[in-house]
Amino acid sequence: MSRIKCIEEQLREGGLKVTPKRVAMYNYICSTKEHPTAETIYKNIKVDYPKISVSTVYRNLKSMVEIGVIKEIYIENNFKRFDADTSDHIHLICNVCKSVKDSSGNINIGKILKKAEKCDDYKIEKEEIILRGICKNCW
Repeated sequence: MSRIKCIEEQLREGGLKVTPKRVAMYNYICSTKEHPTAETIYKNIKVDYPKISVSTVYRNLKSMVEIGVIKEIYIENNFKRFDADTSDHIHLICNVCKSVKDSSGNINIGKILKKAEKCDDYKIEKEEIILRGICKNCW
């Protein structure tokens, strides 16, 4: 199934209307490994949708996060970035430039989550593993 058909199906299943703007936002997030901010997404899709507002972008991102189509990554002070990869994976955040990168390490997060549930008698509903440090461009 194509990425477009897949996102359309996910939006419908989540109770959201499939709109060209939502699909464009999702496609932009998928097209980059930079984990864009809402403002970056806005600037990039405004080229094709000049009448779109920043508030529309924020509202749509929030809706897509709520239904699990994209992930929201909190950097600090309510500063957020977005990720189309909703699989369990680790994010690396640079304390200097605030860049966000997916860890390339082969870490079995599922195993960690299962152990935490078993050892702590806890049902994990959402995981968010963030490692903070300094990227190679900033040292």
